Amino acid sequence: MSDELPVTGTAGPVVTTSQEPTPVAGSVTPAVKVLDAEALQALVAELEKRLSNKSQEADRLHKRVTAIEDAEKTEAQKLKERAEKAEREAEVLRQSILRQEIAAKVGLPAVFANRVLGVTPEEMEADAKVLLAGLPKPAAPKVGATNPTDGRPQAETDAQRRNRLGLR
Repeated sequence: MSDELPVTGTAGPVVTTSQEPTPVAGSVTPAVKVLDAEALQALVAELEKRLSNKSQEADRLHKRVTAIEDAEKTEAQKLKERAEKAEREAEVLRQSILRQEIAAKVGLPAVFANRVLGVTPEEMEADAKVLLAGLPKPAAPKVGATNPTDGRPQAETDAQRRNRLGLR
């Protein structure tokens, strides 16, 4: 390896096989430097370090440009952005209120109002009805023919109390 010469005009070192190229008459053969495994690993590590440094520099410059652009915004642009944000938030609130109103209209429990989907009130109402149909129905009260109070004790009247206590 004593006849290794650096290659000029290339982006970096070139690795070649152990075969020497045969020179063509009247041409100039460039010298090629052969690298061993350790030198190649060192070169890769150096290139990775350079790439990492360039990436960090690009991130830093991007943040700086963004900060400069934000500083250059006019007051009108800032007010416009705030107004657009407020409009988006207001629309979200309108949709939420509409969902709650539609849920109440069809008899859907309020806890399920945020599950109502749709863009238009008609779509939301249809979805609320589907949700309501999917909920379990409450059991019918068991009322006997002789007990119209649904199993609850009936309140005692004053006359019944006096009679029971013997106070007529």
